[in-house]
Amino acid sequence: MRTGGVTSAAVTSTLLETVESSDLILYGLIPEFVGRFPVLVSFSALTENQLVQVIIY
Repeated sequence: MRTGGVTSAAVTSTLLETVESSDLILYGLIPEFVGRFPVLVSFSALTENQLVQVIIY
C-alpha cells in the first residue's frame, strides 16, 4: 500500500535540488514571503563522521 509520500532518499534529494520559487507558492507559501529569498539552495545530509567533526571543531 502506498502512503502518498516520497520514500526514497535519492528521489527526495533530486526533487529538493530542483525546487523553484513557484513551487513554494504552489505549496502554499505567500508570494511576499517567497520573494524574500533571492537564492534557493538545497543541502545534502551530513554523514555521521561529518557531524562528529562539526561537534569537535
